[in-house]
Amino acid sequence: MPGEMKIDFEKIEKYMAKLRPKTVLLQLPEGLKRKAGAISDEVRRRFRCEVLISGDSCYGSCDIPSVSIDLVDAIIQAGHWEMPTVKTSKPILFLPVNIQMDLRKLIKSAMRLISPPVGLLTTSQHVQQIKEAKALLEKEGVKVMIGKGSRRAPAPGLILGCDYSNAREVSDEVASFLLLGGGRFHAIGLRLSTGKPVIIIDPERSKAVVEDIDIEAFERRRFLVIMEISKAKSIGILVSSKPGQNRMSLARRLLSAVREGDRDGHIVVLDEVTPDSLLNLGFDAYVSTACPRIALDDAEKYHAPIGTPAELMVALSKLKWEHYRIDEWGIDPTCKVS
Repeated sequence: MPGEMKIDFEKIEKYMAKLRPKTVLLQLPEGLKRKAGAISDEVRRRFRCEVLISGDSCYGSCDIPSVSIDLVDAIIQAGHWEMPTVKTSKPILFLPVNIQMDLRKLIKSAMRLISPPVGLLTTSQHVQQIKEAKALLEKEGVKVMIGKGSRRAPAPGLILGCDYSNAREVSDEVASFLLLGGGRFHAIGLRLSTGKPVIIIDPERSKAVVEDIDIEAFERRRFLVIMEISKAKSIGILVSSKPGQNRMSLARRLLSAVREGDRDGHIVVLDEVTPDSLLNLGFDAYVSTACPRIALDDAEKYHAPIGTPAELMVALSKLKWEHYRIDEWGIDPTCKVS
């Protein structure tokens, strides 16, 4: 049975009492959008404010709107963990959505799959159960390692699609990783960042599964993108105007690298990067400095090749292919931790 979901309104009670906003913007990830009306009613009832529901995408704590923010006094984003590095002109409150799993059963199903010592990781919806999971694993005689967190992913063991620092911190000391929460993208990122096997405890599947990641196939696809970028005469460097995804300084360094290679390069600023938004721009290729998933998950939807900063550097012969790695917020395109 899938895990039980609980929305922890009490977590933002004191902040709302202090802010006393007249109007708030409610941001919800895709999995919660069908509950938008009910959640909006509860926020309005509890905090006596007008609630505007954001109909735009909300893929993570970094996905803060840059346009509708001017219409409200505060933002409430549900379902994601607070990201301290994200600064906005209006207060933003992160409303925890906890999905409670029957860890006793799930840990038992994981025992035949994991290779100890194990690195324990979690997505934002399961942070509250990481201590319980560690205790259950240790009861089974498994040595468990948990990363302490970073500025972008501040909770112990928490991983984001753009930050695997909690995994890298313990990678040399573990033989495999156990991830509380589903998500193939996270498994691919983990495998690329650490090279270690990844086992997922997914509440939707009600069991632990090994994510069979064909890294060679993934790398072949990305190498083809790099080859297409290397042939491009004009390259658009994409920058998101969203506060949590804006990497303008990186974009300017990439632009310099493009122009040094005698290519036509320009920075393109967008609120959200979509296939339609690029359709009429006319560049031969694009490089996204926004969420890594744009280039890696949705590449086939775009009419022109779209790559990551590191892939651009490989295409320009400024980075060797063997040093290629998944795009992360805290790692620059030369693959040095910043």
